[in-house]
Amino acid sequence: MSLIVVLAFLCSAGANLIVYDGPGSGVNPSNKYDVYASQDGHKHKLFVYMSTAEKRNEEAEKKNRTQSWTSFAFTGGPVTVEVHTKVKDFSKCTVRPRSYNYKCQKSGHNTATFHIDKALKMMSVEFDYDTGDGYATDIRDKLFIFADPPEGKTPNPHDQGVLFYGPGVHVLGGTKTVECKSGIKEIYLAPGSYLHGSLDLQCDGIRLHGRGIISTEMFAHKSSAIGWAIIQGRADHTTVEGITMVDPSRFYYRLLQDHNVVRNVKMVAAWTGNSDGVAQGDYGLLEDTFIIADDASVKFHGDHLKIQRLVIWQMQNGGVFLTGYGTERVDDVSVEDCDVIHTDWCDFKGRCMHVSGNDAVIDNSGTEHFHISNIHFKDIRVEGLVQRIVRYAFRDDADGTVSHVTVENLSVDEQPLHDQMHNELSGSKNGRIVDWKFIDLTIGGHCVNDYKTPAADFVIDERTADVTFECRGHHPPLVG
Repeated sequence: MSLIVVLAFLCSAGANLIVYDGPGSGVNPSNKYDVYASQDGHKHKLFVYMSTAEKRNEEAEKKNRTQSWTSFAFTGGPVTVEVHTKVKDFSKCTVRPRSYNYKCQKSGHNTATFHIDKALKMMSVEFDYDTGDGYATDIRDKLFIFADPPEGKTPNPHDQGVLFYGPGVHVLGGTKTVECKSGIKEIYLAPGSYLHGSLDLQCDGIRLHGRGIISTEMFAHKSSAIGWAIIQGRADHTTVEGITMVDPSRFYYRLLQDHNVVRNVKMVAAWTGNSDGVAQGDYGLLEDTFIIADDASVKFHGDHLKIQRLVIWQMQNGGVFLTGYGTERVDDVSVEDCDVIHTDWCDFKGRCMHVSGNDAVIDNSGTEHFHISNIHFKDIRVEGLVQRIVRYAFRDDADGTVSHVTVENLSVDEQPLHDQMHNELSGSKNGRIVDWKFIDLTIGGHCVNDYKTPAADFVIDERTADVTFECRGHHPPLVG
C-alpha cells in the first residue's frame, strides 16, 4: 500500500493542514463519531479509530465502553474541528482540558464545532448525554482529538539503519527486539501504519517516531509474549515521539535506563488494571503527552526527571504521579503545567464503596526502603470531583525519608468528603516525612491555609515534620 497523506496547502501564507488516511483493511473506523478538520475553508474528513472494551473479554474492568481518537497536523491556523455524534444528539459539549479555553458549540443536528489555535494540543470532547457523575458512572464513549505539529523530515525506508513501517496492518507476533547487532538506529511508524505487538529496545540511541499506531490489543492481560510494556527495553538516550500506543497488555512505556525521552506520544484505550502509563529512569524527559491509564499514569523510578505539559485521564485504578514499589531512590523531580481532566477512582465501584490505597493525584504505594527528596509539583490543574489529592502513607516496616517536597499552585474543582479516602501524610516506625510545602493549594477556588480545616480533609501524623500551608495568591481561604 502506498503512503496516502493528504496535504492541503491553503491560501494563507505558510498555512498547512495535514490529514492522514487510515490503515485500510483490518482496522474499522469508529461507529460513534465522524470528525472533520478545516482551515481557511478547506474541509477534510479524518479517519477516526476506535477501541472497544469487548476486545478484552473478561479482563476489562467495565463492558460496553469505547474510546475513539483521531489526529491531524497543521501550521498556521486556526483549524476548525467539527464532530458529528452518531449515537444520539446532544444539547451541550465540552472540550477538555479547560485550560485550553476551547469553546465547544452546537452548530447543527448532532454536530459540535470548536477551533484549535496551536499544535501540540490533546483534547477530550464530551457531550451532555454521556458525562458520568464522578461516582458510580463514567463516560461510555470517549473521544480524543490530537493536533500535532508537522513531522519534519521522514526517513527513506531503504536507508541503512532504518526500520520502516508503512501504512497498513503489521502483525509482529509478540515482542520485536531491536538489538545493537541489527544496526537499527531509527524506527519509523508512518501515518496509517498499525502494528500489533510490542518493541523491546536493547540498544542505546534509538529514535522511534512517526504518526503510526502500535497496539497490544491482540494479546492477553500481562501476556508473556509482550512482557512489561508496549515500548520497553534496556537502553539509554532513546527518543519516542509522535506515535500512538493503544490497549496495553500491561504498561504503555517502561524504560528505566538513563536520558530517555517521551515526547508528543498519545496513550489510549486502557481497559485493564495494571495498565500503567510511563516509567522512566534517571534524567528522563516526559513532555506534551496524553495518557489515559488504569494504573499509575506516571511512575518515578529515577533522579533528575523532568515532566511537563501532560494531559491525563486517570481511570479507576492507581495514582496520577506515583513513587513505588520496593526500594526507591528518587531525587530532583520537576512536574509542571499538567492537566488531569478526570479521576475515575470511584467509577464502577458501587458509589465509591471499594477504593484502592494508591488512588491519589500525588501518591506512593508499596515502598519498602526509600530516599525520596526534592520533588516540585507546580501548576497542576485537576478537573471534576477529586476524592484524594495526596497520599504518602508508608507500611509499618518501611524505612527511609521523604523530604523537600513542594506542591505549588495545584487546583482541584471539588473534593467530596469520603470515609475511606483522605489526604494523608503518615510515616512509619523508621520512615519519616519531612519538609513539605503546600503553596496555593486550592479546592473549589479556595486556598488551604490550615490542614485542620475539615473541608481540606488532611490526616497528618506525628511521624511528619515541617509540613506547611501558605496562600500567596488572591484566593479566599478554605473554610468549613
